[in-house]
Amino acid sequence: MDRKKFIISTSLTVFSLSTFGSILQDAQGEFKGDCETTNDILGPYYRPDAPFRDNLTYPGLLGTKILLKGKVLKQDCITPLKKALVEIWHCSSAGEYDNDSKEFRHRASLYTNEQGEY
Repeated sequence: MDRKKFIISTSLTVFSLSTFGSILQDAQGEFKGDCETTNDILGPYYRPDAPFRDNLTYPGLLGTKILLKGKVLKQDCITPLKKALVEIWHCSSAGEYDNDSKEFRHRASLYTNEQGEY
C-alpha cells in the first residue's frame, strides 16, 4: 500500500471510530467495545463491492481451510439482527491482502439469517 492510500485509509478509520462507537483498551491490553465484539477497524481496510458468496477458496489457494461463523446482535447485545450485511476479508498464506484486483480474492459479502447468524 502506498503512502497516499495509507493516509486515506487511516483517516477513514478515525472517522469510523468517532462516528460508530468507542473502543477502550483494558489493563491486559485487550480492546473492548460496546458489546462482546469490538467495532474497531485495524486494517486491512474495507473495499466496496465485494461479491456475495460464502466460500472464499479457489484452486491453488495455500493454507488451512477454516469455517468462520458468528452472530450479529442489535445494539442491546441480545437481540439477533436478521439481514445484516456482513463483509469479510482476510489475507493469503503469505500475509497479502487483495486491495486492488477485480477478482476480490479473500473478500466476500453475505447477509445474516433470521437468527442473526452467518
